[in-house]
Amino acid sequence: MIGAVAVVVAIAIGIGFALFGNTGKKNDSATGSGTTQTAAATGGASASASSSPGSTLPGAADAATMTLQNTAATTTVPGAKAAGGSSVPLTGANQSVTWTVNVPADGKYYLWIRYDNPGNKAAKGTLLVSGKKSRDIDFKTYSDTTDPANAWYRTYNTPDLTAGQVQITIQGDDGQPPISIDQLALTTDKVSPW
Repeated sequence: MIGAVAVVVAIAIGIGFALFGNTGKKNDSATGSGTTQTAAATGGASASASSSPGSTLPGAADAATMTLQNTAATTTVPGAKAAGGSSVPLTGANQSVTWTVNVPADGKYYLWIRYDNPGNKAAKGTLLVSGKKSRDIDFKTYSDTTDPANAWYRTYNTPDLTAGQVQITIQGDDGQPPISIDQLALTTDKVSPW
């Protein structure tokens, strides 16, 4: 009888942690939205990607180590998780961060973006996969702070990717509030890497 009660309690704790096990912070929370979670415009939803034995996805990668166009890494935004506190500002459509990654299998992936948006106004960006527009990105703000150290958030997009080397580009949009990106990550499920 005591063993059965212990099992029930352990299961209840596990379910509670799964449902409520985040850090409890308002900022730095997953922010996927309807526009960033929709299926790619090229077709319907595909099966979730699965890694073949021996293949792995990269963990969180620092934006400063990626290919940067018309922008440069800075260390002026406090709170960045990237090495040395670096982040990459995007303030217009001519600026971008491109990550070249090896995708182990065809399928739907979660592209996670950790960004800073202290402007109290949502910003937009564009996701390109191998040079082709995949979808718009929402860089929402979830607090009324204008302090960059407390304005770090994360969002995800769910592009359908093909196996092999893929270039993932995050491009700024003109007329939008400036944002800074410190890390990107790719996962096969909706579990935040941060």
